[in-house]
Amino acid sequence: MNKLEKQQRTLLMVFASLSIFLFAGGIYGWGPMQLLLEANGNFASLCNDDSESGNNSDTDNAICKDRTAAFLNCRFVSQLTFLSGTLWGILSDKYGKSVLVYGFALCNVFGLILLVVAIWFPAVSIIDSPCLYGAFVLMGLGSTVGGMLTVETGLLFVESSKTQNRVISLLNALFDAGAMTYLGLWGLEKITSTTFSEERNADDVNDETRKNLILIIGGYLLMAVVCTGGYTYFFQRINNKNISLIKDNHNKCADEDEEENKTNGIDQKQQITACELGGDDDIIANNHNEGVRTPQSTRKKNLPSSPSNDHQQHHCSYIRIAERSASDQLKSKAYVLMGIYFSFHTISNIWTLTTARDFLGDLGDDAHGNRYLSIFTLMTPISLLALPFLDIVMNRFGFHASLQVVNGLAIAHGIVKVCFKDLNLQILGFVCFTFFRCFLYAVTLSCVATFIGSSVIGRATGTL
Repeated sequence: MNKLEKQQRTLLMVFASLSIFLFAGGIYGWGPMQLLLEANGNFASLCNDDSESGNNSDTDNAICKDRTAAFLNCRFVSQLTFLSGTLWGILSDKYGKSVLVYGFALCNVFGLILLVVAIWFPAVSIIDSPCLYGAFVLMGLGSTVGGMLTVETGLLFVESSKTQNRVISLLNALFDAGAMTYLGLWGLEKITSTTFSEERNADDVNDETRKNLILIIGGYLLMAVVCTGGYTYFFQRINNKNISLIKDNHNKCADEDEEENKTNGIDQKQQITACELGGDDDIIANNHNEGVRTPQSTRKKNLPSSPSNDHQQHHCSYIRIAERSASDQLKSKAYVLMGIYFSFHTISNIWTLTTARDFLGDLGDDAHGNRYLSIFTLMTPISLLALPFLDIVMNRFGFHASLQVVNGLAIAHGIVKVCFKDLNLQILGFVCFTFFRCFLYAVTLSCVATFIGSSVIGRATGTL
């Protein structure tokens, strides 16, 4: 690898990390975003005259149930976009990985444009509701694609499977940490609104706060253009280079195989079964991820030269999952069980994130100015601290032990959440939940990438 290629890979990781952190995982930090929109007066038309102002007081929140329901519906609709993963996977497998990175950039940019419009016209219900729903549908699609890109970006690093797993783990940790993005926007709006309220009359506060919020979201939109644009450019460059390398290696291997067949007197029509390759551990090491065809010179010896030899080796008939047809790979026992496992934990994860504000509010967080909701969201970057432990568990003990760690963390979080009503003790549950999310996505997606073929990986990760 020359110096230019190293620089391109470094820049790819920089833009990928920023894009995944700031935009792919942002939608999971829904609580602060709801507070931000409530302060702006969005969905205020659903309330009575006393609460139309959209102020974020405890009284308004208690009275205006229709407004709270509208925000929950908006979040629910955005979650439905996660079901589009299979469609994105099909498009990726059919037209290439570039579909994902372009879709990620466009969905986030146009989603933020609609969000700016909704913030600018909160009192116009004919604009407010459609723009908010449209914005979070698009950003939900962007989040779905972003989760898939954590795997596809990792697979671009074809040097070794260990490097791929580490890149996937890092991007998934940043995906989790991205939930604090909206908290940062909310905190910035709160600081600037306080400054405006001290300097201006009360009648001018709402207008000035809204204009300031437009500037904040506008800056966020500009960052989306720069980060996703850079991500798209370097992703495309490296992906095209890998495709060229794969084609060259394939042609080289084909020539070597043809020459060796002629030398050994083997008919080219005699195909080498996957079983005959299955005993060689070197061949199993993620060649499907790298897209490199293994030359015959590295394969098992004693190749079949006659039907009698084929008959003698008939007892070995196992075909690796990555070498099966697309439908057989997706119906394999390993993938189906992984899908059930991942779905169960993902439902728990999404439920916790969606109801965090209401759950903590029921425990008395509203009386503390949503302090513990802020702590819950700020805990998400702690997932980066879990990466060394994640790397040790996966590399030393394997995926089976890593999956059991996910179960243990989920159980620990559930016990704290259900058994303790003290908000201070809930912080312990926040830590368990953050580590749980880090392990869940990194372990599951890395595991799937090791046994699913490269031509089906898009559908496989998209369905999950």
